[in-house]
Parts: sequence; structure tokens; C-alpha cells
Amino acid sequence: MNVAERGIHRMRDIGRPFETHNSTTPSWALIPYPLCVVTWFNFYHALRDYVGQLYGSYGILRMMYIHGTVTFPARIIPYPHVRRCVYDMFFLNIPHEVARTHTRVRFRLLFVGASWVGDRMSIDHITCRTEYSPPFYSDNYFER
Repeated sequence: MNVAERGIHRMRDIGRPFETHNSTTPSWALIPYPLCVVTWFNFYHALRDYVGQLYGSYGILRMMYIHGTVTFPARIIPYPHVRRCVYDMFFLNIPHEVARTHTRVRFRLLFVGASWVGDRMSIDHITCRTEYSPPFYSDNYFER
């Protein structure tokens, strides 16, 4: 197991998914809807697969693109500050051991409002990649 994978396991062990978004976190003020903690375990799985593909290429700094779909209740409008709040949740869940080997982390998250989600939010189809893809939203720094 390499250093980055140990960092991912540490995030699980310290319970970071349970601290990411709940009624006691600052993100709750903007998005007062629960997010299943399994989302972050899925993210760790995608991150572990990503890191596993890069194993042996230490010293090479690259960009990481995080792809996925964020679904909100229809009454939430994904203004830039709301999107930034979601990006910050991801940053909170990226171990330092992974972050320090990358020049930047960029997001390719599609934000969708839907009535079928009820009073919760979900983040689905999470993948981590090194390939560039055009952003969905060019008005936010973390999408450019």
C-alpha cells in the first residue's frame, strides 16, 4: 500500500465522511439537506482507483478532474457560492498525501435540481481522472 492509499484509509478511519456535511457544519447554512455518508466512501473508492493507476509515477505533478452529478431539491439554485460549498466538501475529503502530488484539482460536476430527490441531496457517478474535459460552469475558478 502506497502513501496516498494510506492517506485515503486514514480519512475513513478518522470518520471524515461523518464530519463533512451535517447540521453542525458551515455547509449546512447554504445547503440544509442531508447527504448520505456513503457518497464519501464512494469518493474514496474512486480516489483509490485513481491513485492506483498513478502508482509508480511519483514526482510527476498533474491535474485531477473530479466528475459526477450533484442532485439538489428543485428549490435550490446552484449559484456559484452553492457550487463552491460542494467543492469545499470534496477538498475536505482529499487526503494531503494525494493533494500534494497534484498541481490542481478541478471539478466537472453537473448540478441538477429535481423534485424526485425529496428533501435531500445526492452526489452520484463520482470518478477521478487525469484527462481534461470542458467545464460545465466557466464562472467558477474550480471549474476552469
